[in-house]
Amino acid sequence: MSLNDTTSKTLWWGAAAGILVIVMGLALESLGMGEQVLWLGILMLIASPILSVAVSMVALIKEKDRKWAGVALTLIVMTVVATLISSLF
Repeated sequence: MSLNDTTSKTLWWGAAAGILVIVMGLALESLGMGEQVLWLGILMLIASPILSVAVSMVALIKEKDRKWAGVALTLIVMTVVATLISSLF
């Protein structure tokens, strides 16, 4: 499977799963108990592009493309650092 295929499938399945969880959360919210499920769905939608970059990085490492694997790793590190900093304030 190519780099583009793995990246697009990761994004597609992440988005589909996140939307499905949000729909379930909306259904449960009508019963008064779906707020946590809604937040989980939103988190899944936020995390799917990050997961996609991680999957791309693994594929790039397998292809021995160190330059772009390094770019992907830098993007992941920057996202983690920004998330940690924003959680402190």
